[in-house]
Amino acid sequence: MYKTLSMDVMAYVQHLHEVFEALGDSDPALSAYVLAIISQTYRAERQGETADEYAHRAVDMGRQANSDFVCSAALNALGLAQLGRLQVDASIESWQESSRYAQSLDDPWRQSLPLLNLPLALNLKGMLEEAETQALEGGQVARLIQDWSGYSKALSHLVSVSAAKGDFAAAEEHYQQTVIMFERSRYTPASFRSLQALSCALALRGLWDEANEALDRIIEPGHLFPAPPRFETFIVQTFKQLIRTYQAERIHVNFETLANELMAVVKYDTYSIAPLCAIVELGAESYNPAITEQAADMLAVAMERGVVLSSGWPFLLPRVLGLARLAHQEWEQAEALFEQALSIGVSIGARPELARTYYDFAKLLILKKEGIVERRAVEYLDTASQIFHELSMLPHARAVYRLKQNIPGVSLS
Repeated sequence: MYKTLSMDVMAYVQHLHEVFEALGDSDPALSAYVLAIISQTYRAERQGETADEYAHRAVDMGRQANSDFVCSAALNALGLAQLGRLQVDASIESWQESSRYAQSLDDPWRQSLPLLNLPLALNLKGMLEEAETQALEGGQVARLIQDWSGYSKALSHLVSVSAAKGDFAAAEEHYQQTVIMFERSRYTPASFRSLQALSCALALRGLWDEANEALDRIIEPGHLFPAPPRFETFIVQTFKQLIRTYQAERIHVNFETLANELMAVVKYDTYSIAPLCAIVELGAESYNPAITEQAADMLAVAMERGVVLSSGWPFLLPRVLGLARLAHQEWEQAEALFEQALSIGVSIGARPELARTYYDFAKLLILKKEGIVERRAVEYLDTASQIFHELSMLPHARAVYRLKQNIPGVSLS
């Protein structure tokens, strides 16, 4: 049961099991609460299946004990376990039910927990307005009870949502607030998420040095971690290479090695979505479709489970999967995915990814026609260029210009 846990966590879980066994049938509510804590411990160790099992047991026992407090806690743990396995819709339902139980309690802290967790699931679902609303509401409760870790979490979701919407000024403002809260709480996950979103917001506008500095903060010894873990190190390396492709620099890194290193540490969880998307983009940009395959397979599973938009560094999954199919010259599949990405991008207001989809779709149409350029491709490039300029995404606007230069008879205005 404990063999895949670290030694200190193993000892902690073993003590909790001893408490659970000692309670027996004497206090069903407390026993259920212990199971909820065990579930969260496994979830923190990225062992979603075991976490899910314990959380379901906790929910069943909490309901039998007729305890609103325990039901709220157990459903909150269940939501965490479910989202850890990318079961997005199920996690939203669990947290909404947890919130309903919490409303009966005179306990603002308990009420805040599902509110602070919901924004991530809503972000992944592409429900950006709802994610923003929940983050603001959860953050307000966290401030009320001076839960600076919780407030930091809420702010980090606002950074991510703002970056996804293309409101880069708001993303930077929320990030600065996250920094203040991190100094108070030292809550690492929020800073990890907000630094990724900040780096994206900077890189999309061509602020290369600032974007790289934000990534460097993630692995700076003593900042988020005493020493940078492998998972975070490979994520940073991946995003740094992606920034270099945005700069249109010649690439000297062996992407196959980088992809293999990343694939060795990623899982089907929320933290892995964005770097998997980055690997697919790198493979497509370097004309190396082989390195997109495993990452694209994992992303396809994530999309089947309800994920459409990554958190932290925002990517629309159907656009990225379209790139993977484009790299393999599977035109019809790529076109269907780009159509889906356009529809989602418009409906959720993810303007940076929407513009990038128009650009990628135009490239597909140009390549597919083998030199016979469809009017639709030019229209898509014009639309992409307009959005890129509106959002000050000048590197991508220049990419549109370069692509248009290769199309005879097309206006470059």
